[in-house]
Amino acid sequence: MPPTPHRRLIQILLWVFCLSFAFDFRGDVGGHPAQYLFLLGALMSGFSLIAFGGRTLLAKPGIYILLLWWGYLGSTLAVAAINGVEFGRYARCIIAPLLCGLGIAAAHVSACSGLTARQIVTPLAVCGTINCLWRVAHGFLFKGVTIDTVRAEVLSPATAWIAGLLGVTLLFSGRLRLVPVAAAVAMLGSVFLSVTRGAVLPMAMSALACFGCLYLALRWRLMDLQGALRKLMPIGAVAGLVVVLMGVAGAVQPTMFERWVERLFHHADSRNIGEDVSWLSREAEAKAMMDLLDRSPIRWIYGHGIGGSYYWDPSYYPDLYLVYPHDFDFTEDFWFPGHSPWTYSLFSGGVLGMLCYAAIFLVPSIMALRSVWRNAGAPGFDLDLGFLPLVGLFCILSETATSNPFDERLAGLIVGMMAGLPQALFCRAHWARAASPAAQPAPASPFTFAHPA
Repeated sequence: MPPTPHRRLIQILLWVFCLSFAFDFRGDVGGHPAQYLFLLGALMSGFSLIAFGGRTLLAKPGIYILLLWWGYLGSTLAVAAINGVEFGRYARCIIAPLLCGLGIAAAHVSACSGLTARQIVTPLAVCGTINCLWRVAHGFLFKGVTIDTVRAEVLSPATAWIAGLLGVTLLFSGRLRLVPVAAAVAMLGSVFLSVTRGAVLPMAMSALACFGCLYLALRWRLMDLQGALRKLMPIGAVAGLVVVLMGVAGAVQPTMFERWVERLFHHADSRNIGEDVSWLSREAEAKAMMDLLDRSPIRWIYGHGIGGSYYWDPSYYPDLYLVYPHDFDFTEDFWFPGHSPWTYSLFSGGVLGMLCYAAIFLVPSIMALRSVWRNAGAPGFDLDLGFLPLVGLFCILSETATSNPFDERLAGLIVGMMAGLPQALFCRAHWARAASPAAQPAPASPFTFAHPA
């Protein structure tokens, strides 16, 4: 590990950065004073990490992710100015993407300063655990929700990522560790209480992505078939335990199961609506955004700007008013990030903006696979952390089918940290080969990667 004079300070700043939004919550319009303090802590620690680790920012391959996202952030300011977007609106909507950029830089600097992947992930997992518990407590104590009315307001934006963390821990970790287990328990409990069907998607994606990574681990001879089969036993045990606990909870609070059945198997025609109202609202929003882009075709390239105004398409009003209050104004000036990162990134940043959002998920995932391959055969390599960026990002990506993760500050921070985490594994491989030039080469790969030097 290379000597770094600021390594201890960088580790402290990383903890401050990750924990800055541990107690974040959905506030009222205009924000809560506590949320401004959370943001101040994140900005100060994040930019301090950049200041102390400035020399490491040019390290490859992480520099490419940094240039990609920070270049996008710079373009959003120019596009907002071109479209005359009010700066206050822009400033509020850019917070999550900005935290994503700081998260990339924080993970990158920490990795290049000698922190291990686990030292980078641990404060993020602690933050996610606290936020899962806090969101439930905040919902019941301050939002007035009850067992009969509780919904997504008690769900943490860390839920999807923790589902990925649970998957890689069960399938690839050498042993169960306290922090991932605590995070998983907090996440599963909050999901069960929330009765939110969209929360099931990250769990399904976690399973799919983990078994895809398992195939690669077998292909690259990082695991043998016998070891893989042994890993399936604790997974089955955990699944059985979850079923038992759900049965116990159902016996104690049967209304929760009734609400889950209603949410999972509910048919829109029970309200005389042709489609589910949640999906209708997203369609109304998306169609209006596309119509606004059509009015000025050049904006399909660069968009209307983050914080730009939009509305919901009037053709959906009759069905929506069967559920929404009759005094709800769908024609009002909407400007917060929409229900989908894809329609909103297209509306606010055009095709270029949407490509940047796709890249922030896909490029780090490919880098994660390449970093695992480069570390193949190295003693002490944590395979679970190698696959975590891919699995974690894909779990968050699955949420985009029903919601916009970048509507939450903590979600932006997590995406950034996962995008920057592969740098820690590239650094590990580089330092390991520098210390032992005669190390065994990486195994054959189904990808067309150049053989690591």
